[in-house]
Amino acid sequence: MGRAPGPDEARSLVESRLHDGEELLWVGRSDPARVFVDTDRWLIPLSVLFSAGLAVADVAVFSSGAHPVTIVVLAALSVSAAHALVGRFLVKRHRKRTDVYAVTDHRVLVVNERRVRETSASRTDW
Repeated sequence: MGRAPGPDEARSLVESRLHDGEELLWVGRSDPARVFVDTDRWLIPLSVLFSAGLAVADVAVFSSGAHPVTIVVLAALSVSAAHALVGRFLVKRHRKRTDVYAVTDHRVLVVNERRVRETSASRTDW
């Protein structure tokens, strides 16, 4: 797992990916204290209900000796439910520690040690 880059490291991480003549206007990171977002108000309770329903279905399917395809489908759904409950917060925590955000005169960037995601700064659709 990556560690959080310090302010100087964050700036140099972004500067190494700038185009010639591009001016860096701002560099920052996401607030690590903000774990929950507005959609969590409904996503967490629905994930709990979905997981509870899957647990009941898993017990019924395993005890009845159902077809293997049914077991595989329920197992895949159970993994997705576990990710909705716990895994997405682990992914979010990792991204908050490793991603650096930057604005240049031409682009908006999300940079970490492995990749760069970018959008034109002239986009007006958001």
